[in-house]
Amino acid sequence: TFRIRDLRRSVQVVASAAPPPSALRKDKPRTPEQSPTNPPGSMFRYSDINFILLGAIVEQVSGQPLDVYVQSNILAPLKMSQSGYLPLARFSLDRIVPTQRETESGVDTLLHGAVHDPTARVMGGVAGHAGLFTTVGDLARYARMLLNGGELDGVRVLSRQSVRLMTTPQSPQGIKETRAIGFDINSPYARPRGAKFSKESVGHTGFTGCILWIDPMSNSFFAFLSNRVHPDAKASIVPFYSVIGTLSAEAALAEGSALPR
Repeated sequence: TFRIRDLRRSVQVVASAAPPPSALRKDKPRTPEQSPTNPPGSMFRYSDINFILLGAIVEQVSGQPLDVYVQSNILAPLKMSQSGYLPLARFSLDRIVPTQRETESGVDTLLHGAVHDPTARVMGGVAGHAGLFTTVGDLARYARMLLNGGELDGVRVLSRQSVRLMTTPQSPQGIKETRAIGFDINSPYARPRGAKFSKESVGHTGFTGCILWIDPMSNSFFAFLSNRVHPDAKASIVPFYSVIGTLSAEAALAEGSALPR
């Protein structure tokens, strides 16, 4: 038995971080079928399955498809008009960065306007862990909303309590990695904090080379969107994460943000 809270802080441990498409249940294709390998809350392992399940829970509770719920309750209120699942339904191809070349089917195909994650593609391009397309401008609005306690331009999207849970340590006792709800604070994935952002800063990195890092202490953030998997997923930007974070913090300091010394 696990709790929703365990899913959101990535402490419910399964066999693999990213479930293969074959792990999806045949009767419920939006739900993976894998068993925990450790008791929930006993250790940290980043897992796509956690957020796949969270997406399925949102659909069950709301009675809406995940993409419809996200659009109605997050993107539209925040005026994130350049964001959403299934971008080809709203934008022309020349507005969308190509994903990568895919050869798993035996045919060399350029994925364009389709999510990179193969499990999310099997799920129709809409999943709790992958599939959302955005721009730096829209992502900045999301970060500003969090820094403002869940509200932006007079519109409340999240409660202050929800934002507190997303920006403060929530890991169980005895686990050395520190996670908030949905965000990283101190783990091997916290490289974007760099050398200057506070230890209270939080954020997330994506497999394809995306970063959102937020520092409530200095009221600053940075968003970095790249596509390291184009064309062949052989590039890595991990060595640059810390450099980008440090430079961003120094820029915030130059603008007068109260970064800790």
